[in-house]
Amino acid sequence: MPGADGRQGVLPKVLLRIVFPFVLFTVLLVGCARDQSGPQERTIRVDFSHDEFASFFLEYYPRTVTLRPGDTAVFRQTWTGEPHSVTMGTLVDTLVELVNPFIVRMKEGEPLPDEPPPGVMEAEEPLPYMFGDSLEEVNQLAAQPCYIESGDMPGDLSQPCEQQEQPDFKGTETYYNSGFIPYEGPGGNEFRVRLSDDIEPGTYYYYCNYHGPLMSGAIEVVGKGEAIPSQEEVNRRAREEIEQSAGPLRRELEKAQAGELEVKDDEAALLRRSGNIRPGTNIFRGNLSGLYAEEATFMAGINEFIPKEIQARVDEPVTWINLGMHTISFNVPRYFPVISVEDDGTVVYNPQVPPAAGGAPQPPEPFSNDEDGEGPPQPVRIDAGTFDGEGFWSSGLIGADPWVHYTVRFSRPGTYKYACLIHPPMTGTVVVR
Repeated sequence: MPGADGRQGVLPKVLLRIVFPFVLFTVLLVGCARDQSGPQERTIRVDFSHDEFASFFLEYYPRTVTLRPGDTAVFRQTWTGEPHSVTMGTLVDTLVELVNPFIVRMKEGEPLPDEPPPGVMEAEEPLPYMFGDSLEEVNQLAAQPCYIESGDMPGDLSQPCEQQEQPDFKGTETYYNSGFIPYEGPGGNEFRVRLSDDIEPGTYYYYCNYHGPLMSGAIEVVGKGEAIPSQEEVNRRAREEIEQSAGPLRRELEKAQAGELEVKDDEAALLRRSGNIRPGTNIFRGNLSGLYAEEATFMAGINEFIPKEIQARVDEPVTWINLGMHTISFNVPRYFPVISVEDDGTVVYNPQVPPAAGGAPQPPEPFSNDEDGEGPPQPVRIDAGTFDGEGFWSSGLIGADPWVHYTVRFSRPGTYKYACLIHPPMTGTVVVR
């Protein structure tokens, strides 16, 4: 039951901030046509949520697609609450080429190195992330569309890029960035990249400028007259890659739902102090907010409250073990956009999401809680007091390495619906008697 690091970026700045129903790959686009003599389209999935459980997959599916000059890559996003971009260019090529060997090893089950590999920090330095030191600090240069043909990156990240009109992709651009892919409205959940007619054959990388280069993929460009895999084949490969990550998650969720989730010795020792381990075993008992599977890597996770319904008595403490970055929020307004795009294109993170509301205590910074400064990280314990069921009440954005113990009491009997403000399908119920 691994926890999630709350920092932004990947390698030097790992972040897991971390729907729509599962989309079967049966609706084929124009690119599925058998005649490949003309320009083709191939769809690449951005993130995913499984039909069997609410989830996120911080990857592009399939990770590599083959196209020719004049073809179009259609990036189709599943909105899981995780913001994404498609960011390309020569700077990205340099960075992802350095990171790629470690991605391969990670998928084979090897841990990431404790320190960034040589050259990665330097390659990452000129590339802006969508957010700065906090969620309220949006780097508009990265969050909005930006196309820089050549030269250096602008120094002021708070200002949008001068060139926002999208050209065909030549592969020689310094920076070619979709910005935040909106989940509604014009261009919602889609970003299209037409390859220029004169693009050179080769490998062109892209990545998400929110989750970093571990969430990356590649377009392999071949000659104009060469055949490319059909959309059916692209879909098949995408499904295989999805299921490779989904399998461990499914097994972990089934164990948790059956009360048979076994944790490692060090995790059991921490959980045992709070009564969350069945005596004489390493079996977890309690309520979960989010869940990961070690075999699936930290690039995928379950966005579920487990169990879906909790039974409690008035003034009895109800505690969740929070894994990842979530909120526990009651009486959520019907429409609660987490990230929005204003009329002038400015990308804004909703200031109501990170802080606690309704009298709940403000959460600490989402990093590890090392009690003595030398030992392993300790869980962050938050006693949120008592909720009377009135008005909007939220834990705020909580997350820590290895996890957060979050406790609430309810002063009145009733049925209390709650949700995570970041991840739309993550909902639950507390029945208080």
